Amino acid sequence: KVGALIGILSAAFISVVVYKAILKKTQREFLAIFFSGITILHGFISGWAISGMETIFFTLLVTLFIYTYFLKTSRSFFPIFLLALILLTRPEGILLSFIWFLNESYSLWIKKDKEPWKKKIFFIQGIFLLLVLAGVSIFRYEYYGTLFASHAVQFKEIATYYQPRPLYVLM
Repeated sequence: KVGALIGILSAAFISVVVYKAILKKTQREFLAIFFSGITILHGFISGWAISGMETIFFTLLVTLFIYTYFLKTSRSFFPIFLLALILLTRPEGILLSFIWFLNESYSLWIKKDKEPWKKKIFFIQGIFLLLVLAGVSIFRYEYYGTLFASHAVQFKEIATYYQPRPLYVLM
């Protein structure tokens, strides 16, 4: 019940973030309401929201990251905090961290940003993300015994091993 409640609240917040993002980019309230309504009614969002899984919460974190990182004008550590939560929630978050890294690298070195404090903040944020990624990797290795295979793959291996006696899996 708690997982489903978190999923439903996450879906509602996704709709709010979509509303704010569209309103900020287009300045058309009807368009923002229309697309935020479509977002929350979409089968993937509404279906996964009641599943009790982390999928919609992960989607909320990604949506918030994209909104705070790409649509806000002032830079802060909040998007990096969100990125750390994304990495802790699901391993696919590493793809978003690479996008962040490439975007920051482009703006600091290729566009030759003249403000040196931005490079210091970039390195601090990068070190923070590397520490989170290292912590997640160490946990995965200690808990699952591997860095690359997910726990779902390992569970399938275990279930296949116990296939002749499936109730032994519960023990």
